[in-house]
Amino acid sequence: MKERLYNPKTLEPQPFVTEAVAHEVESINKVDFPEVAELVKNAEIPLFFRMYKVVPRDKSFGITVDGEETHFRTGKIRNTFVTDRNGLRWIISAKGMGLLDSHSEDMLDLNYDDLTVRHWHRETSDGKRDPKVWGLNDMASIRHAEKYYEIFEKLGIRVTKFIASARLKSLIIGDTTVPVQNIPRISAEEDEAFMRSPPSSRREIPLTHSLPENFDPGIEIDAFRIKTRLDQIHEATQMKDSSYIRTNVEKAITLISEEPGMSNMSVEEYLNWFVKKIGEDLGTMHGAGHVHGSLHSNITLDCRITDLDSPMTLDEICAEDRKNPAKRIEYRDFIFEEASNYDAMQGDVWSLIDIITFIKEVRAAFSLPELSDATIARDFANAYARSYSTQRGEDLRVPAHIRLPGKEELFEGI
Repeated sequence: MKERLYNPKTLEPQPFVTEAVAHEVESINKVDFPEVAELVKNAEIPLFFRMYKVVPRDKSFGITVDGEETHFRTGKIRNTFVTDRNGLRWIISAKGMGLLDSHSEDMLDLNYDDLTVRHWHRETSDGKRDPKVWGLNDMASIRHAEKYYEIFEKLGIRVTKFIASARLKSLIIGDTTVPVQNIPRISAEEDEAFMRSPPSSRREIPLTHSLPENFDPGIEIDAFRIKTRLDQIHEATQMKDSSYIRTNVEKAITLISEEPGMSNMSVEEYLNWFVKKIGEDLGTMHGAGHVHGSLHSNITLDCRITDLDSPMTLDEICAEDRKNPAKRIEYRDFIFEEASNYDAMQGDVWSLIDIITFIKEVRAAFSLPELSDATIARDFANAYARSYSTQRGEDLRVPAHIRLPGKEELFEGI
């Protein structure tokens, strides 16, 4: 088996190096992290991947690949932490730093040497133009995420934390640093015309290093207590790497115990708490009229929801659905708003399948007795129903959208 992106003995990520580029700090979370303003001011948070993997002697800082093989625009700053107002230490992570590109199709057997710094690009694997800009982050998306960190924290939902944002004035292309204003822009109309036209009639337009007309590249700097997510436990299970699972779960339990109002838990107590807490938080979110929209792998081992550039209100989703002809046909026999809300919330609830898988994989790694899927689903559903009903001021009931189609056996007796 090839070496993964972390050292199997220390479980530490392998290092990549970053370099600061011209930027303008837009927002800083001084409330949670009083010291972070000085950290950003002194450029101690590097901003962009460079084209080498070994830290040169003249570089005072580097960045590590954070072990998340599907998050190649993100890096965890090595040996750098911020302390919040409760005295808890948080890992610093930056999103939108370029692109670490893999030449391997097997994500479970990924070799460190398979990775190169490709920076950012707009190509699909077959060389066609992609509407997305791979490797970069848009300031509009960052501002949206910052807003939702605040909304969810006020609702009492466990989330990772926003630290700061910076607008990039330059981007690195190969060995060259290029001002953003000098990078070709492609209008939305031109992009759409290009995508619709037959390949034979498409005139050559630079694909790799062009930006959409209204794309404003920036860096989102976030804080995590632990970076490991549920999908990484699943990957480790497939690789039969029980030591990785045990080490990360024990670390998560220790970190949770340091929080105000929390105490040390056994693995059994942790798993029971985890499934009820994520059910409670998701019920609170939906009851307050919000959906995450991409929850499946965006839950960390300390039960925090992350990647908050995707959440929307139910009203916003309904308005989007009304513009979609397929949705108008699909919902024509129903009250449109109810059908739209039902589907949006059920999309988040499908993360229950990932949570059940996680609980069972951790129990196996620690040689704990098996639990039935229905037992885990019942704890999740009851916690969800209580917080959902509380938010909506309704009598306690398990809402219909929580009963996943094709998974009816999970909810028998609920």
